[in-house]
Order: sequence, then C-alpha cells, then structure tokens
Amino acid sequence: GGLVEAHGTGTPVGDRIDLRTTTEVFTEAGAAPGSVVLGTVKSNIGHIKCAAGIAALIKAAKSAYHGVLPPTLHITSPNEVWDAGTSPFRFLDAAQPWLEERRLVGVSSFGFGGTNFHAILENHQPTTAATVVPGRAHWPAELVLFRAGSGDELAARLAALASRLEMEL
Repeated sequence: GGLVEAHGTGTPVGDRIDLRTTTEVFTEAGAAPGSVVLGTVKSNIGHIKCAAGIAALIKAAKSAYHGVLPPTLHITSPNEVWDAGTSPFRFLDAAQPWLEERRLVGVSSFGFGGTNFHAILENHQPTTAATVVPGRAHWPAELVLFRAGSGDELAARLAALASRLEMEL
C-alpha cells in the first residue's frame, strides 16, 4: 500500500484527468484494487494557488514520518471515473495507522502558472552504527552553505567551522 497526494482541485474536469491518468499508471504497474490511499490537502485548506503544493509536500512527509494515512475531507461522491471494484485507490474519511515499515508517498501538484511538480517520498529507515559508512569513500563531496551579511562575518563563520572540525577529528 501507499499514499498518493493528488492535485485534486474539486473541479470535475481536473479531478477526472488527475484520477484517470493516475489510475492508468498504477494499474499498469500492478497495484491491486484499493491498495493505495488517494487524497488531497486541498480538501482541508482549499486551493491556495502554489502554496497548496508545499502544503501537500508537508502533509506527505508528515504522513510517512508518523505512520498515519490521512483522511480526505468532504467527499460525498467520488468522481465517476473512480470504480471501487477495480481502482487501485481508496479514499479515507478518517485517519488510519500506516502499519507498513516502508511508507512511500507520491505527490502531484500544480504550481503558479500551471507548472507541474511531482515528488516521491519515503520514510526514514533506521540503521545501526555498523551499517553507516561515513567519510569520503561514502560521500565524495558535501555541499555546505553559509549566509553572512559581510565578508568579515563569513570569515568568522568559516573559522568557527574549521575549529569545530579540528576538534572532532
């Protein structure tokens, strides 16, 4: 099972396209009927333009992290494209525990000006210290970002980091 956080605007045409396309993809991939929860954060907060996309991403991350399948509010009758007997999707009207150890969430949302954004998230899988391999062999490069109001402030921040690294090594 899993969760898909759909665009889901509540418009007949938009929801029909969203549901039909997503159903085709999941069915072709072999998803069993009713195996994936389908929702949209817009049922909670409305369509708040591009902010809905980041809200969907936050909802997806929190769901995977906490192991909770969230409800989709205000569904009185699902779109006619949805067929309960064959669709890989189901709708929840109340939160449920998400018991799978591996939790995957797909997020599909539109941004400002009709731009499409898609993301796949997975919950963190704890590891033991024996399986973690730190250092250059594992991570050949690191990106470290600094923010400073002046060159002197940046130099001070870099010196503080260098000092800290020397103490830890």
